[in-house]
Amino acid sequence: MPNSFETLILFGATGDLAQRMLFPSLYNLQCDGLLPTNFRVIGAARSALERSAFQAQVRSALVPLELFDEAKAAAFLDGVDYCRVSADTPGDFACLAGKVKDVKAQGIAFYLSTPPALFGPVVEGLASVGLTGTQTRIAMEKPIGHDLPSSRAVNSAVGSAFDEEDIFRVDHYLGKETVQ
Repeated sequence: MPNSFETLILFGATGDLAQRMLFPSLYNLQCDGLLPTNFRVIGAARSALERSAFQAQVRSALVPLELFDEAKAAAFLDGVDYCRVSADTPGDFACLAGKVKDVKAQGIAFYLSTPPALFGPVVEGLASVGLTGTQTRIAMEKPIGHDLPSSRAVNSAVGSAFDEEDIFRVDHYLGKETVQ
């Protein structure tokens, strides 16, 4: 198991949650020196975007931050890449695998900020191109299914490619009232 994960692949990277919360949080972590030196983020979403257009989108999410600094933002954005991936298009996962250098050496963390119905197909796509295994972890955002049977189906699909100790389930609504 790697000591740190150098690559985060963020599914749903063009969505509201990623733009409002995830990218600003990652930027702040980098500003605080809490990310590995070679840390990079590969955004994955269905939108057809060039890397520069995606970086511009992420930059616009960072500008309002209190800690925004042009040089620090440029350094952060230098480690941000993009790959168009549609969960129902298996060939898109080959493109994603091409952007990953060496899974065994660096470790990869996946963050699924997508509808729960896409968790299974995404994991299947990742497994089909060799992007799962002992050097990978996965976090799933949102409710895991809409009822008990669908939750079991999602957990089964994800569990087919990841060990239970490598799966993290996040519900961004949990504790929302307490925080407010």
